Amino acid sequence: MSVHRFRSTPRAWHQRNPARGRAWKGSIPAALILIGLYALVWGWRIQEVTVEGSTVIPNAAVRDVVLSELQGTWFGVLPRSSMLLARTGRLEQVLQYQFAFASVSARRRLNGALAVRVVEQPIAGIAEFSDGGLLLVSAKGNILGPVPESLNGAANVMHWRLTRGPMKTGDVFLPPEHVALLQSLWAVLAQAAGGALQPQFIGQREDSETTFDIHTAQGTVISVSADDRGSDQLTKLRSVVRDLYRDSPSRTLRSIDLRYGDRVYVQ
Repeated sequence: MSVHRFRSTPRAWHQRNPARGRAWKGSIPAALILIGLYALVWGWRIQEVTVEGSTVIPNAAVRDVVLSELQGTWFGVLPRSSMLLARTGRLEQVLQYQFAFASVSARRRLNGALAVRVVEQPIAGIAEFSDGGLLLVSAKGNILGPVPESLNGAANVMHWRLTRGPMKTGDVFLPPEHVALLQSLWAVLAQAAGGALQPQFIGQREDSETTFDIHTAQGTVISVSADDRGSDQLTKLRSVVRDLYRDSPSRTLRSIDLRYGDRVYVQ
């Protein structure tokens, strides 16, 4: 009787098992990474927003805008308030646009705080509108925001009274060259003639975007044109103040018109 011996081959599932085991073991690190990222995204949230450098615009107003930008989710799932997902660049752009800041920086802190630091633009004056609203104007001619109580009634701050429609933070109030000229004229009047021409407010002609009237406490109205002859008008005002008020510091004039070439009309 002969005996036949057969060599059996391993079944297919025996051959695939080692590969499956290696794949399963290799997926563990990937799963741990995903869990870690999920924990960071959802667990490491912004706990506090701090604001520095804002003296004119209230810190609370800046903070409110930041918190509004951090509300909601990305793609309906990922929280905007995550420290990892917070778009600091966009926050900087939004704040700079809304408040006309000179610069804005937003930085993450390991303690869960978002630190916002702003640099405000120099203040040129206060714009008063016909509806009673008071807004700050920067030296660049932008609206900075509501006037804080600390500046109400400040005598050394330029003041406009306008019938123009409502404006909001970031809007262009006047071209910067117009603001610069009016600031210079205001300073000459405030310092000259022993206070005889102390400026009170500036009005703008309704029929001209470049013609302004500076009203003084004594009732004198100084008319100027914010055009390319601005420096000439500044020189003429200095000459008028020096010549007319040198011997009569208490003199009262009805008007000084500086708009016409090298001539000055005084009443």
